[in-house]
Amino acid sequence: MRRMQIFALLSALAVAESYTLPRAVQRVRAPAQTARHPDATPEEYEIVYGEGACVGAGIDERLYAINENLINVVKGCVDLAYEGRDYARFYVLEVLARVPYFSYLTVLHFRETFGARDADHVARTRVHFSEADNELHHLLIVEALGGNASAVDRALAQTLAFGYYWYVCACYAANPRLAYHLSELIEDHAYHTYDAFLRDHGDALRAEPAPAVATAYYGAAPFGADADAPAPTPPATLYDVFERIRDDERAHWSNLVSLVQFESLEAAGPATPTRACAPEDDACLAATDECAVAYAR
Repeated sequence: MRRMQIFALLSALAVAESYTLPRAVQRVRAPAQTARHPDATPEEYEIVYGEGACVGAGIDERLYAINENLINVVKGCVDLAYEGRDYARFYVLEVLARVPYFSYLTVLHFRETFGARDADHVARTRVHFSEADNELHHLLIVEALGGNASAVDRALAQTLAFGYYWYVCACYAANPRLAYHLSELIEDHAYHTYDAFLRDHGDALRAEPAPAVATAYYGAAPFGADADAPAPTPPATLYDVFERIRDDERAHWSNLVSLVQFESLEAAGPATPTRACAPEDDACLAATDECAVAYAR
């Protein structure tokens, strides 16, 4: 009976987009222009994410505020609870980081089952599967460092992940951009968390060897790579490992920004999580090369 209820719920999520949604969650099409991470001032928000946005497609600001408040609360609680316990904190974050990609793939597979495919369907499925695999190896690395040693930490991470999975499934079925925005905030936080860790503990990390799971993963050719291509250089130290993990989070963030703003992976490109620069005109955000500027916390 429980299996039938779960199947019915997922089926409803998979076909949700075929119904008319309330104005607050309807996607508003607008001319796609290149821009990056507009999460700064209310004025910049309106230019990029607002209902009348000239960049990407707008959505009700209150829904983005829910995502931001949720991430800020969870981040603040985790940082406070795990102060001075970096590997345990990373374990909780990496357990949660995998969840959205599972949710995306669940809904995408159900939509495919019911014949609902868009032009980006195959590309998104492949990319999200690859991102889930990447996050899995981040988790394995942190576990190898003892991040999951406590049963309390494991129980907390797994409980949060269970609820988070269903929340993201519902968000993604109702409006994918809303779900992608939630993950964008998480990946932005992850990037800066690891970047700060590298700055604060660089010398100690350089003195420690890379765990075997990290050298095996980062030293192997990526899935689908040309068989004749040379194998990547594996990380030698723990600093190298966390540098690779940080850069992985940046790549995920870049994909998510494009999916939030343009509902497409084609706009993705190398960038560093940023605060938006102030636009020079009132009509649109400044060009990518003017706005994609790294900021320090």
